[in-house]
Amino acid sequence: MIDSNDVYISHITALWVWALLSQRGQRATSFETVPPPCFEGGLHSSNVQAARATLQEFLEVVDIPGEIDVLVQSNHQRHIVRNARTHTWKAQMPLGSYRRVCDNVLVCCPEFCLMQMSNSLSPVELALLTCALAGNYFPADCSKGFIETRGILNLMSLERFLSDVPSRTMGIRRCGKALSYAFEGPRSPMESATALLLTMGRRDGGYHLPRPTLNHRINLGRAARQISGTDHYVIDFYWPQIRFGLEYNGIEYHTNVSRDLRRELALSEEGITIQALTIEQVLDQAQLRSVVRRIAELHGLRLHRPPAGCPQARYNLINALFPWDPDLRKFRQPRYAIPQEFCLEA
Repeated sequence: MIDSNDVYISHITALWVWALLSQRGQRATSFETVPPPCFEGGLHSSNVQAARATLQEFLEVVDIPGEIDVLVQSNHQRHIVRNARTHTWKAQMPLGSYRRVCDNVLVCCPEFCLMQMSNSLSPVELALLTCALAGNYFPADCSKGFIETRGILNLMSLERFLSDVPSRTMGIRRCGKALSYAFEGPRSPMESATALLLTMGRRDGGYHLPRPTLNHRINLGRAARQISGTDHYVIDFYWPQIRFGLEYNGIEYHTNVSRDLRRELALSEEGITIQALTIEQVLDQAQLRSVVRRIAELHGLRLHRPPAGCPQARYNLINALFPWDPDLRKFRQPRYAIPQEFCLEA
């Protein structure tokens, strides 16, 4: 039932809500779908303040940093509502765009968040956001650079949602393109960025390799279990057609040499070849091209001469996927990253 005191949370604030709820194992589908907003009587600043307090209590956080994103009826409302970043949506809203998470607080579903964000993000940024939503992490200003989640949406549900939206709706084409690039199940921003670099089209700056499965589980046979001491392994990037995998050697994982050797031997027993991949290799085009060439040859593919403009496109893509800040000496966070004070794992 629609209440005149309802507040419609949107954009970045909505993304934060779903990321934190995902840590509890809750997705948007866990909550009641509501009809499109009617904005009966308009939105008042007092409603926003009340909704903010309700949402803080519901999420069990001390405070929600900055202004919260809310949807309002018109541009006139944008100028009279305080303590919020106000937005409008002129097109017809897709069915199921909002979910009621608690009293007088309705949050736009993750799929609709993508549509709302589509015009303020580049195609690469939108693809990275899609990967985060379909993965097991969300960017955050904490020590690891992300919080772990249990998946905010899956790509199939996003495809269904977009298929029900009229083709001329704002953001639908950009979201469709991001969906075609995105991967299910990445566990970190680096995995998403590396997967996109390896598989995006050459005119976009990528290497146009066949798409791997991310974080693919391999169940081990008896001999491999005796070597490894475990019944399965998860491979970061896996191409089942050629039984080849890449293991991303980041700071957080894969730093135990003897463990990694047992892993390599056990997977070799299963007929699977593993190659390590470091961030230094990813960012060095000569080293990465050697890895790419090996994967292409195993697929029986030939690396053709890059099309005109490819070197500049690749340079631009790498800078977009791995935005290094030389002053801070770390990768810049996207503007939708969860602030440190809002992280449950900060």
